[in-house]
Amino acid sequence: MFEKAYSKVESFATAISTRKYWRWYLAIFCSIYCIVTNIPTYKTLLDGNPRNPAIWNRINRQIDNPLAKDNSNMAWEHEAKLTFRITPPMIGKLVPSSNIKYRLGSLFLLQNIAGVIFFYLLIIFAEVNLNDKLSRMLLPLCFAMLYNGKTFFSDMAFFFDGLGYLFLLIAVSTRNPILIFGSLFLAYYTDERCIIGSGFVFLYHFVANKDLRPNYRAIVGIIIAVLAYGVTRYYLQSVLGMSTPKEGTGILTVFSNMKVSNILLGQFTAFKGCWLFLIIGMFYFKNKLHKLLYISVLIVIITGGMYVFDFSRTVAYGFVGLLLSLHQIYKNENATSAVNKLLLIVLFFNFINPLYDVHGEELFLSRSVIARFIEASVLKLPS
Repeated sequence: MFEKAYSKVESFATAISTRKYWRWYLAIFCSIYCIVTNIPTYKTLLDGNPRNPAIWNRINRQIDNPLAKDNSNMAWEHEAKLTFRITPPMIGKLVPSSNIKYRLGSLFLLQNIAGVIFFYLLIIFAEVNLNDKLSRMLLPLCFAMLYNGKTFFSDMAFFFDGLGYLFLLIAVSTRNPILIFGSLFLAYYTDERCIIGSGFVFLYHFVANKDLRPNYRAIVGIIIAVLAYGVTRYYLQSVLGMSTPKEGTGILTVFSNMKVSNILLGQFTAFKGCWLFLIIGMFYFKNKLHKLLYISVLIVIITGGMYVFDFSRTVAYGFVGLLLSLHQIYKNENATSAVNKLLLIVLFFNFINPLYDVHGEELFLSRSVIARFIEASVLKLPS
């Protein structure tokens, strides 16, 4: 029965890939799936009445003056940690309005567009690196069921993780050192988590080349981006007096305030069934140095997910490691069919598992438009 279903899916993937704009169709389909299963309260944008007004106000002030020293929030609050996340506010300055609703509404629209591009680049990545017609359909569908894909279309708290993910994906979708430098530099100023996520970007360009040699031009672009970020951040701290408080972070702080079960659940939820490929992938590195680097970066990513309370979204910054592990696995052409079947099973598992984000004690579940309508209109449950 499974073989018959697999054969039909494989035939469908082959057929759809013959259409002219199939990549964009698939990217848009994945985006619509994310919207339908996690439809945000668009009325929030229209009314300008967010769940947490402090975040909106903080970002609005950043748009007015991205490089200003701001101590208006308590040190342990999320808003106080936004000091060096200035890429989105810089983009927000391009909006020809001082109205907070128009500014953040425009940034939300930008995130939606970025989400479509993100899925499109995933398809291109699969074409180039996995070299299999079915995998390039399954890969973006898998991400549509993870926080990495969903955040583009549901982030009304404006964490801007989606923009960070897109910049990291751009950095592995090109060999151009200038584009790599630019995307990573913007990523680092979108969220500091991109720095640890770029460890896998470095490793990708170090090992994932057809001639089996490191792409030194790309690696130079990565190193310069890290150095440029370090120098400019030092300038912002020492000259302009900008700073980020450390209160509310740290492994001991997290473990002393959270249940271990929540922390582990948050770690697992970041990639759900796709963790299987992250684990299997390490055995496909033939070079001991490459394997050691892969495991080291993965440990740093996992540790980072225990350093702050937003477990899932932090670990999700290591998604390039998932792409790299799949690249290594699919290099074994004899295993392509078996890996595709496993990817299909993982896709189904991710689909039936609605949990996609764990933030402290909050659990975020995928729910359809119909379910939300019933909750709000029939059961009269709070949103």
